[in-house]
Amino acid sequence: MAYRENIDYAIEQLQAAFDDLQASEEHGHKLLAPMTVAGVVALADSSVNIRVVIKTTPGDQWGVGRAFNRLVKLYFDKAGIEIPFPHTTLYFGQDRTGSAPPANLRIMQEDFTIDGSAAGQPKSHQTGAPAAIEGESQSKSTPDQEAKDRTHRKPTDDDVDGDEAEDPR
Repeated sequence: MAYRENIDYAIEQLQAAFDDLQASEEHGHKLLAPMTVAGVVALADSSVNIRVVIKTTPGDQWGVGRAFNRLVKLYFDKAGIEIPFPHTTLYFGQDRTGSAPPANLRIMQEDFTIDGSAAGQPKSHQTGAPAAIEGESQSKSTPDQEAKDRTHRKPTDDDVDGDEAEDPR
């Protein structure tokens, strides 16, 4: 459950889910004892973890567990208890007075391609730079850069496996 949730209320909902499981025709006869709440077992990155123990007949623990998890989700949803997912909170720091600096955000109004140009428009339209004539390069290469370009090769699927085989070219 999320950090902002009430632990005792969440345990009440877990007990209500167990009571529903116990009353079910499909799984009720597989339960050997009342549910026990071990308590809060972890204060994780995104959640507070509560452990419960349910004793079942041998071999039925997986099916009972799945049925209980389903009921927990239903009861938590009905009660408004958040089941968190891993997420990241951006923290911009604080000065000694407790004030946080403002975030410097830019909101883009258009779709952009990976090179930063607006989708459907040439890059020169966005930057004001002259468009390249087909077949001409906009930048002048140095002899060192040209040598690097000739020796550079695109990785292949074989490179992913970690084999350092020679390039057959």
